[in-house]
Amino acid sequence: MLRYSTNWMGPINYEWTKKNGDYWAGGRIDVYGSGDYPEEISLPIMYKEDYGRFSKWLDSFTSIDLWSLEELVYLFEKETKTTIHWFHTPHWEEDDDSERKCTCHPDDNPPVPCAKQYALSECRQVSKE
Repeated sequence: MLRYSTNWMGPINYEWTKKNGDYWAGGRIDVYGSGDYPEEISLPIMYKEDYGRFSKWLDSFTSIDLWSLEELVYLFEKETKTTIHWFHTPHWEEDDDSERKCTCHPDDNPPVPCAKQYALSECRQVSKE
């Protein structure tokens, strides 16, 4: 069984904090249970309150297979009915004109054919319409 835990790593640069405020946190997720050393998942900068809620949620989350950050965030937001506020939009929520498989989750009842919405928030909005 794999266990997940956040590891705070910043931002700690004084100039960055002076420019952007001290209400941000980021780092990595350490995943324990697959060997002698933990697997690491990069955790982009988000509001520190969201970081705290996500960290607490991860402390009780386990899985058999390694989950991606996108999968973890999706489940967290769905179960807690909250949205993580990122400093930069995560790569999976960025607009991309290339052809790729629709990333809407089946539980969101996405339209068929895919509406080519790849941000979780956009996909969820399309499914409400």
